[in-house]
Amino acid sequence: QELIERLHAEGIRIRVSTGLVYGDYNNAYNQCQIALVRSTAGDLAMRVYENMAQGCLVIADRARDIAAVGLIEGVHYLGYDTPDECVERVRYALDHWEEMKPIIATAREWVKPQTWQAREEEIIQESTR
Repeated sequence: QELIERLHAEGIRIRVSTGLVYGDYNNAYNQCQIALVRSTAGDLAMRVYENMAQGCLVIADRARDIAAVGLIEGVHYLGYDTPDECVERVRYALDHWEEMKPIIATAREWVKPQTWQAREEEIIQESTR
């Protein structure tokens, strides 16, 4: 809630959505330039993958698993630890949008092979070692 209030105070237009599924979810995020992701359990949220695939710039909290999957801050996403830092990242991204385009493109390429089928195969391979 604090972050939402801070973004509003900065004059940044945001959309807060919960409970969207399937087509409604895709339609909502396909209209966004930036997706803010906050992990609820300190782990990597699936939304990171989904938003990258949708072509959004992902600004995510520095969850413990984000680097473990090969994502690099400043290359694939922008990271934050505090609401203040998140607001700074959003403001910077909006003010320097051309600089964000390579990050978005790199993230989208990274996420392409990250499918459920690929993950299933990886788990099977790891379990047969």
